[in-house]
Amino acid sequence: FGVRMQLAAAVLRYLDAHRVTDATARKLRHRLNCWFRHSARRSTRLSAAAFDAFRQNATAAGLSPRTVEETVSDVARVAGVSDVGTRLRRWKTATCRPVPTLAVLATAYANADAAVWPDPDTVRTPALMRVPAAAFWRAFLVFAFVTGLRLRDLRSITWQAIDEHGIRWTASKTGRVHTYPPCAVLIRHLQPLRVAGDLRVFPVSASQERLIRRELVRISGSPELTPQAIRRASITQWAIASPDAGRIVHGSADLGVLAHYLDVRRVLAAALPRLQFPAAFLTAAERDERAGRTRRLLTIADSLPVDRLEDLLRVGEAFAG
Repeated sequence: FGVRMQLAAAVLRYLDAHRVTDATARKLRHRLNCWFRHSARRSTRLSAAAFDAFRQNATAAGLSPRTVEETVSDVARVAGVSDVGTRLRRWKTATCRPVPTLAVLATAYANADAAVWPDPDTVRTPALMRVPAAAFWRAFLVFAFVTGLRLRDLRSITWQAIDEHGIRWTASKTGRVHTYPPCAVLIRHLQPLRVAGDLRVFPVSASQERLIRRELVRISGSPELTPQAIRRASITQWAIASPDAGRIVHGSADLGVLAHYLDVRRVLAAALPRLQFPAAFLTAAERDERAGRTRRLLTIADSLPVDRLEDLLRVGEAFAG
């Protein structure tokens, strides 16, 4: 009982001292309840033996090694304990799951004409019926690809977060503010959805999330195309355009002290012209414009003597940096 009271008080102090989102607070309370259910009731202090006893009980109850170790880590962090006993082996997942190719995204986009609403039988948001299903799905794909937002944020983001200056949205999971520059491709796809008259861009309920996942798999023909997979594809393409842009879209803390100096909108705006879109997302004019820039650069490079070509490379590297 003493350890339980100490932990409950430690969680309250932690929540007061740290600026965390509601989702993070719920997760910590969930971890604390998990600890209470599976820890040894006679424990008087959080020692290495207490953590090992929790591991043994939780594993016997059928909890996965990952869940067990995440609970241990959260409890130890909140309580300020460093000695957590012997960790379970091989509990971490792979560093990166499969990233869908641009061709898979293009296939889903092309097949949007055959798509249906997230829940055709019980549509809970009549606003969806005011726009064609194909327009909804194409806008959803483009928006998810450009922003890299999680599904919960995709179905929660409001029109108020979007203006002529771009997009500004606070992530529901991390509480980080994501800022994106204006993107002509995205604006063009969002326009048909404005007639729905809903405050949200994609007025989909939480219960319809599994139906969104199912439809993405159906129209793409790939079991790997999920909202999370689109997020991975987005971050990958932004990182190819600019490593800093990839970390910004991810919401990563890897920027360290640079996060206090970088102008996020300018970094993303500089990377946006280099962001590789699935060809199906672009109009013929947009594809020609991008190809035209490449052709002009190649023409200039081919016409320069070798000694001037080095100058062109230095100029290009300076702008890219």
